[in-house]
Amino acid sequence: MIKKYNTIMLNLLLIAGLIFYLCFVINNNLAVATISLLLFLYVWILGNMYHDKFNIYDLIHISGYVGLLFSITYFFMYGVEEVPYPEGAIMFHSPEIAFSLFVCFISTVIVLYAKFSSPPKAVPQTEKRRPLPQKQHEEIKREEWEEATLEDLESGAFELVG
Repeated sequence: MIKKYNTIMLNLLLIAGLIFYLCFVINNNLAVATISLLLFLYVWILGNMYHDKFNIYDLIHISGYVGLLFSITYFFMYGVEEVPYPEGAIMFHSPEIAFSLFVCFISTVIVLYAKFSSPPKAVPQTEKRRPLPQKQHEEIKREEWEEATLEDLESGAFELVG
């Protein structure tokens, strides 16, 4: 039964890792949160390899999104600080913001690379368009067609062919 639902189980493993990450972040423990998320990611990779469902493009996408999540978390935990005086003042830490932006940039490049370099989906042979036979192509050319005006189309008396 587990082999039948292995994809669902592996995706639930990633969601569990995300929940653990968020719980540790709420407790202000970014180091343990990062370790737990990466361990869940490794277990997900090993599970996919075990079930022969490993896809490098899925890994690239997930790694990029994990990097974006980490950079946002790092920015809000260490890059921005609320100071007690004056009330409501915010202090920005430029080294932490720079590190957060660097991780965000790298993660975005990874996601964009995966998006635009993924192999094209194979189209089955039966779904490929075939050119019209020469005889049928000539028949279409011979028929006289009259171009419909905008008023003709809006009248509802004609059907769109296509």
